[in-house]
Amino acid sequence: MPGPVAGILQVAFDGVALPLDAFRVDNLHRIVRVDGACWPSCQNMNAPLTEPGTLGITYIPGIVPDSSGLWAAGVLACEFSKACSGLKCRLPASVTTISRQGVSMTMSQQLWEGGKTGIREVDAYLMAINPHAHLIPPMVWSPDVPWAKHRYATPQIEVTP
Repeated sequence: MPGPVAGILQVAFDGVALPLDAFRVDNLHRIVRVDGACWPSCQNMNAPLTEPGTLGITYIPGIVPDSSGLWAAGVLACEFSKACSGLKCRLPASVTTISRQGVSMTMSQQLWEGGKTGIREVDAYLMAINPHAHLIPPMVWSPDVPWAKHRYATPQIEVTP
């Protein structure tokens, strides 16, 4: 896969969804069959995914956070919730306008400057996983390697209230 895989929603081969226990994800990006079958060596890129000769993978890109990451995300979400409710919060002063029920915010350009939120525990977690505050993952480019065409699938997640 072109980046880390947080979760696989569906793998469809010849228009039929494979069972989720037919494969696994190795090294955050490599999908390996474990059911004894092989992946196809080629496919028809112009055919819909419901046709024979196609392979489609619907996945959630990213990295699944550990318990520390979930905790930091919870702290940040609580502070945003307080800000939207008009309560005192620890968000930096760069939040200039908040509308309550519509949950919209206007922020100055200095928000999270240098990759910091202004909330100590959240910033400590971010520095632990991204100590150099990189905005995008590093890439290697070579003029000798031809570009591959990537078609990214949008995850189809059904949310029911």
